[in-house]
Amino acid sequence: MKMHLSILTVVLFCGIQAAQAYSGCCAKHGGVSGCRCADGTKLSVTCIPHYPQCGQMHSSSESSHSRPVSTSNTVVLCQVRGDLPDASCTPGAVFANATKAIVCVSGYTKTVRNVSEATKNQVFAEYGITSHDGSTYEVDHLIPLEIGGSNDIKNLWPEAADPSPGFHDKDRLENALHSRVCSGAMPIQDAQQKIAADWMSLYQTIFHVPVH
Repeated sequence: MKMHLSILTVVLFCGIQAAQAYSGCCAKHGGVSGCRCADGTKLSVTCIPHYPQCGQMHSSSESSHSRPVSTSNTVVLCQVRGDLPDASCTPGAVFANATKAIVCVSGYTKTVRNVSEATKNQVFAEYGITSHDGSTYEVDHLIPLEIGGSNDIKNLWPEAADPSPGFHDKDRLENALHSRVCSGAMPIQDAQQKIAADWMSLYQTIFHVPVH
């Protein structure tokens, strides 16, 4: 009888361990519910690969400040898609605490803008751009700071000035989105998601102009 109980205990223990391994980062929190743990906590970065639908846009506190890597640990070369960044390299990232009330305070962006020259050089290198200056390219925040975007490298990409629409035109779009968010015409999350998904289409929609 004792032997049977011991075997049953081992089986149950192994089963629990397997369930925890499958649950991953939420094993100690009751498993995953949607894109959060069952107890309401966030998924960890190491858990995101198991739930790709939850990892398209991270808050800056959750990301690793690095580009995707291959199995050989070599940085993947990012490719611009027309006037859009490589979604696998630059999905966008936001400050988790950047609410409408915070970003609409005058001077907010000056308090949070913080991208070093080393980070800018890394962005250019990973996108394979070897020749650039302030008139031809700028390292741009895909989700702009003024609507809650962060300085995380996953939110940065080298945007060209030409052909138009280029980074000067995107600045115009960013100002328009900031005004809409602060006036209450557009929820901040909607503005963040739309500009991250396809800023060119959003530019065309808002300003009623053709894009090349």
